Amino acid sequence: MKKKTKLNAESSTIRKLLLEANDHYTKITESIKKVQEDSSSRSAFFANTEGEEYIFVDEIYKGKTLEGDARRVFYSELFSYATKVHSVNDSSIRFIRIVPNKHLAKTNSALYDFLTEYEITDISFAIIAEKNNHMSLLGVNNSRRNWFARTLIEDIAICFSIAINNRKFLHKTQLAATTDSLTGLLNRTAFNKDIHTYDERKPDNFSCIFIDVNELHSRNNKYGHAAGDSMLIYIANTLKNVFFGHRVYRIGGDEFLVFAENVSQDI
Repeated sequence: MKKKTKLNAESSTIRKLLLEANDHYTKITESIKKVQEDSSSRSAFFANTEGEEYIFVDEIYKGKTLEGDARRVFYSELFSYATKVHSVNDSSIRFIRIVPNKHLAKTNSALYDFLTEYEITDISFAIIAEKNNHMSLLGVNNSRRNWFARTLIEDIAICFSIAINNRKFLHKTQLAATTDSLTGLLNRTAFNKDIHTYDERKPDNFSCIFIDVNELHSRNNKYGHAAGDSMLIYIANTLKNVFFGHRVYRIGGDEFLVFAENVSQDI
């Protein structure tokens, strides 16, 4: 009963963090950290087939963090394994535990060799199957509390996937609301929001460049709006290149503006 009570308390804490993920992006990292700590594991991870990844490694194992090709192999093997399991059992969530034992050595020698090389004694993870063949994994490795790790992961896996998807949708919505659809530059909404930020920060070496394009109206009348759009896109791309790393806006039909910090007039 004590284990179950503690598990419920830890699950509730993680769910609360995930509910706040839209407002505070760091809550996702805090949630992964909680999974690692509560499972007494070497590391905890979340990854999906769209390339999103979150990982937290116990401080004492920082030197054994998978990097570069090793990390890509790790996720590739797990997703391959997960795909095979999901094709056999078409449920929305499944729990898997992989141990480098004799059976794995016979059935998947490459994965066995990989786990042995990187001293991974077990991987416990949930497979969350989503729409359009998307898949997410939430798991830990080298856990010292196997029952607790499994139950915790199964309990919060769906919440984790929902939180990540909601955050991604919110980001896309915010991006669309502040991006000019024709040129890909920031729009007037972003400008109105940013100008208050600059007013509060009062940065040093700050420049505001205003550009008003000539002959757009006559070009539209003579060659059509597609020609006018082409000219605006060309100007926008030029501004992106010249003021790379700075805030470039299209604030009207043929009006552009740049907020630049720490640049000289020679740019």
